[in-house]
This record gives sequence, C-alpha cells and structure tokens, in this order.
Amino acid sequence: MDRADYSPRKVLAGDGDLTREAFRETLLKALLEGGWSCIPSQRYRRIHAIYDYGLLGYDIKENLLKLWDRHFALEDSMRAVPLPHANPGRRRGDNTVPMVNDEKTGTVYRADHLAQRFL
Repeated sequence: MDRADYSPRKVLAGDGDLTREAFRETLLKALLEGGWSCIPSQRYRRIHAIYDYGLLGYDIKENLLKLWDRHFALEDSMRAVPLPHANPGRRRGDNTVPMVNDEKTGTVYRADHLAQRFL
C-alpha cells in the first residue's frame, strides 16, 4: 500500500501496516484539514512550532469544560473560583508575550527583548 493511500478513516480504523511516523503525519493532516487544529503561523505569521485548536477543536474544548464544571457543581457541590496562578513568566493574568517577525529573514523575536537591545 502506497503512502498516498492512507486516509484518515483507514488510520483511525487501524487498517494496513502503518508506521508510527506515517500515522502521525496522516493524523496531523486529518486534524488540520478537518478544522480540529490549526497552525498559528499560517494564520497569524508567528512561531511555527505551536498548534492552536481549530474551530471544531475549540468548541469541543469548551463543551468538555462546561461538562466538567457542571459535573462538579452538581455531584460534589463545588464551584469554580478564579484565582491568580503562578506561571513561568511570573506574571499574573495575560500570559502572552508579544512577538515580532522579521519578514526578510523569517526570524521571530520577543518584542521586549528587541526593545531592550536597541534602547
């Protein structure tokens, strides 16, 4: 069976003798084409190693979180309380770092590091 013959249905059904790498490639292709996941660099021209939820993936995530919250609220009489949390950047709230993309070289820089470099 040729690599081009691997469809997402065959992969998920376990048909054929699929290597681990071929399985990953086919599954990733199915997730991207089906709207379950997306690569932000294709949409927003940012870092290439990170994947976001696609429209369907985001909806499923939100539904799972609602189901989880409802379960604990009804079963255990618990309520969600928003609290500040520790994160690697030691910041509260927004955990994003503005990035700048050099269009000539394709290099991505943190905006705060770039500003410090030139000040």
